[in-house]
Amino acid sequence: MILKISFNCLLEVSNGNYVLAGYSGLVHPDVLLVNFETDNDVPKIWDVSRTENHIENSTYTAVINVTVYDFNGLEEVILSYMADDGSWNNVTMTNKEGNVYSAEIEVYPRGTDVYWTIIAENNIVKTSRINTASYYVIPEFPSWIILPLFLIATTVIIVYRNGLRREVS
Repeated sequence: MILKISFNCLLEVSNGNYVLAGYSGLVHPDVLLVNFETDNDVPKIWDVSRTENHIENSTYTAVINVTVYDFNGLEEVILSYMADDGSWNNVTMTNKEGNVYSAEIEVYPRGTDVYWTIIAENNIVKTSRINTASYYVIPEFPSWIILPLFLIATTVIIVYRNGLRREVS
């Protein structure tokens, strides 16, 4: 008699090292074959990008995109961020397609330093993290001040030139 079986199991062998055991196929009841795969690697994180998403009133959020892969699958990819010296906020990133994940950092007031990092955890609880990155929310130059500055500069130049003409004559 031949049996068709399929199984997967995750075993901790020692010191946080895990073994993923699995088999799928036909076996004779007196013989059981087991395939062991080890996973001592952490998830791979690359192709990290930050873009600005324009909102109303000249404010922006930051959209973070990242590619993450792990041989045995990912449990979670997290965008962790904080403003100035505040507390860290964790947001689970959305899988856009394939291995690409995305999340958004909320709007912060102008003049704020924002720090962020990506944390990826695989299915056997091994994590990886990229170095913390940051950006500065640049204060917008007020447009109302341009006209008065232009008028003052023009007046100063006209007065100066008129003074030079009078001295020459």
